[in-house]
Amino acid sequence: MVCLSKIARFTAFVGAGTAASFQTPPSRFQTPAFASFINTTTTTDTPNAMNVLVYADQGTAKTPIDHTLLTLKSSLSASYDVMLVDAKTLLTEPWENYTALLVIPGGRDLPYVKALYPEGTNRIRRYVEAGGKYLGICAGAYFACQKVEFEVNRKDYQVTGDRDLVFYKGIGRGSVFDGFIYGSEAGARAAHLQLAPELNDIFQERNVSMYHNGGPYFVSLMPDGSQPEGTKVLAYYADPDSVFQPTPHEKQLPAIISCQVGRGKAILSGPHIEYSAAAMLVHQSFSHQHEHVIPKLATSDHTRRDLTRYILGSELALKLNQVENASQVEEELTFGPKLSELHLCFGPNKPRKTQDAESTIAHALLGGKYSVRVIEDDINVFNIHRRGFAAEKGEAEVPKGHKIPFFITVYSVGDYPLPAETPHFNVPRYYDFLRVARADTDRRSAALENELSFGSTIMYGEVLTSTQTILDKNLQFSKELPNGFTFVASRQVAGRGRGRNAWISSLGCLQFSFRLLHKDAASVIFVQYLIALAAVDAIKSKPGYEKLPIHLKWPNDIYVQLSPGQEGLQKIGGVLVNSSYQSVNQVIQINNARQSQQLPEVELEDVLARVLTIFEIYYQELLDAIQSDKFAFAFEPFLPRYYNAWLHSHVRVVLEAHGNAQAVITGIDSSGLLRCVGDNQQEYLLQPDGNSFDMMKGMIARKK
Repeated sequence: MVCLSKIARFTAFVGAGTAASFQTPPSRFQTPAFASFINTTTTTDTPNAMNVLVYADQGTAKTPIDHTLLTLKSSLSASYDVMLVDAKTLLTEPWENYTALLVIPGGRDLPYVKALYPEGTNRIRRYVEAGGKYLGICAGAYFACQKVEFEVNRKDYQVTGDRDLVFYKGIGRGSVFDGFIYGSEAGARAAHLQLAPELNDIFQERNVSMYHNGGPYFVSLMPDGSQPEGTKVLAYYADPDSVFQPTPHEKQLPAIISCQVGRGKAILSGPHIEYSAAAMLVHQSFSHQHEHVIPKLATSDHTRRDLTRYILGSELALKLNQVENASQVEEELTFGPKLSELHLCFGPNKPRKTQDAESTIAHALLGGKYSVRVIEDDINVFNIHRRGFAAEKGEAEVPKGHKIPFFITVYSVGDYPLPAETPHFNVPRYYDFLRVARADTDRRSAALENELSFGSTIMYGEVLTSTQTILDKNLQFSKELPNGFTFVASRQVAGRGRGRNAWISSLGCLQFSFRLLHKDAASVIFVQYLIALAAVDAIKSKPGYEKLPIHLKWPNDIYVQLSPGQEGLQKIGGVLVNSSYQSVNQVIQINNARQSQQLPEVELEDVLARVLTIFEIYYQELLDAIQSDKFAFAFEPFLPRYYNAWLHSHVRVVLEAHGNAQAVITGIDSSGLLRCVGDNQQEYLLQPDGNSFDMMKGMIARKK
């Protein structure tokens, strides 16, 4: 079965070359309706909550944020988008209904108050009371208490006062240990914690060490010293040298607490539950202070990780990555991923044509008579060898300067990698689907004269930097590749998006680039529209998916209608144009493990075959329209289908770049620009590159 909102997520890159790409959107907050990311079913009161927000603005520091992102992504990345947000976002954007967890990390509490009080704190409190989840670490824990008492009677350090969130009806008091210094790690230590007795049946180890630098413990304001109703202690400080003494009711100082807040929940932690010893070694300077901290953290890092997963999964009711996947993600985020061998395969054209393709490409890459060859290109080193011949490893394995090496196995016609070699992409099965897709489309496109070829030659790698970058930035390697050559990846660790955006993608994305040689400069702008339309139609061509409510939003977005009205629109993709590329790069998000609507199961290989085939047919129709006298411009024959899918016919908008003039969208003009007509009948033409359309505000503005 398939989750409705995980069928496809795209971003397209197109250019005079030409390149296009459908890829997972970068992890950044976007409107409208905060609908930029995957929808997953959660146990919160917000069924579209698919985002985990980490506050990063006044008062935060880079190191805690880095550790917070690493820990959250290693545990949650399969089901949620973990992203940074600033104060403006929390104050002005409609984030609540699309957020599964809000995290306020370590830093300084007073700047949080200054940036967010009162509107931001009111919205955060209402969000949690309505069923949302909050995680406050160190300063984020102080921030969520009723009162703060920090370094009382210490000159230039004392901070006291009431706070607005009141998730804990008590005092956040600290620092628990002496030696804290602002902006320094000099007072940092490995704090020893003892888990609450209630957790004895869950954890084998009762004790755990965690990084601590200025964090609080939690003091009840109840007359008898007991914890407020709905609050439970998850862990206590166990060091004998803490500054404070426990109350008669508490034998130890509470270090981590869970607070029921209305229908939601808040977890407050004085120590840094997110700091791992391995990440500290890699990403922080090994200072004198850390020489004694890191070894102590390392002895119980597995317990810290298990406790963090328990907090996220059981206390906050979030969907966790599988343990083995979590360990892999954390290792890759900490040390960098291990890149995979590439497999270059041929088929399923007519035998003679396939043999010719294999001969031509192998000759170009291997230099004719050779079975092994090394190509040092602009940004990568390619170690190429025929199947059955050993690659010349050795010095080529070591990057030359900053050049990352790849090993490519070239297969003979009809020979493919074993399933064990490519567990996430079955090459023979893909070619079977490609034959079926071409046969289906041939019946519907009898007039198509040219034999379909896109996707006949593919290269696959499980873990890559970026399919787009490898083809686009290594001209010596890519210049000999044929039109329609397709490069497939299961994961990209440096995927390319708009501007300078890059991201690490997870399993479940079908990510591929294919080469498209487009000669007509005037029609380049239409390729992005064509790709978006082909992607929608490819998904709907799957039996059972015909009535899927997928729509297009100008200039570069694809949406699914999850419920009536604009609030029910969920962004699942986008298209980007860049004139320098010479390949088409596409990513489709598929996940059969989670479902929100009963749909037939779909396979990555099937989707790839359908998208390539339908796009190639549409592209041929575009080329025919360029040569035909029947049409005023190349995209004209596609307009009825495009308008049938898009969201904007006769929609009123405000044009920010034109003095906030009000206008009505009338369509796409002959040069590929968005045409709007103002109240005074003035015509406005807007380029897709550089403009952003916020449907919730009805505003078209310059893209920042």
